Amino acid sequence: MRIGHFVRRALIVVLSVCIAVLYVLQPVTVRVPKAVAANIASDRPLRVLFVGNSLTYVNDLPRMVEAMAAARPHSRPLITGMVAFPAETLKGNWRRGDALRAIWNNGYWDYVVLQEQSYRPMDNPELMYQYAKTFDAEIRKAGAKTMLYMTWGDQDAPENMERIAKSYSQIGESLGATVVPIGRAFGAALAGRPRERLYGGDGHHPSVAGTYLAAAVFYDLIEGENPEGMPGTLRVPTLDGGVLADLPADESAYLLDVAAKIVRPR
Repeated sequence: MRIGHFVRRALIVVLSVCIAVLYVLQPVTVRVPKAVAANIASDRPLRVLFVGNSLTYVNDLPRMVEAMAAARPHSRPLITGMVAFPAETLKGNWRRGDALRAIWNNGYWDYVVLQEQSYRPMDNPELMYQYAKTFDAEIRKAGAKTMLYMTWGDQDAPENMERIAKSYSQIGESLGATVVPIGRAFGAALAGRPRERLYGGDGHHPSVAGTYLAAAVFYDLIEGENPEGMPGTLRVPTLDGGVLADLPADESAYLLDVAAKIVRPR
């Protein structure tokens, strides 16, 4: 059983690398907007930097959050940046240096989102905490706030949902950082609709519906607005933007309801 466990993890890492190659629209997987002055008008766009791996860039989660803000005329405009590499850990992202340069060299960020490698919250939460704390110190110095992107267990290991959630919650409490409970949203959505397809074909990465659910939770926490009523079709917020999501109305309504209940329990 143990050997099979490690073989499955190794296959997921290999799949992550293969998926990174397939997503040619993000060849380097580092995307940051040009620097802007920190002291411009108070109605300037919210700026959010995502640091993570394929659970961040598959289906372009940052852009999907942007698209949700763009779909609501009364929402504050949102600009995102991303530094993410296949199967990367917070330790690896720290050592690469790209994330730290993005935090300091590209203007003022309101939030920096940290996403750990999938298994580290279970296998080595101490190391996860060490680098989350190291990043958090730099994020605070740069005048931004830390958000922790709670991920989920694999499709065939739902029992890991709670273990992952526990590590993120404890680290978030220790750092005084906002925990974005995507893993709990996955669990709630599957509890209500066991056949909801939140996972991609590998049972590890999110499907478009899974990313849509994650984006709705982020939207609620960043914008402070209930995402219910959001359209199921979302486009990259540019004049010729491509389609990021195109979900049936009943499915998008269900996922938005789950997201709203996770962020603001009734």
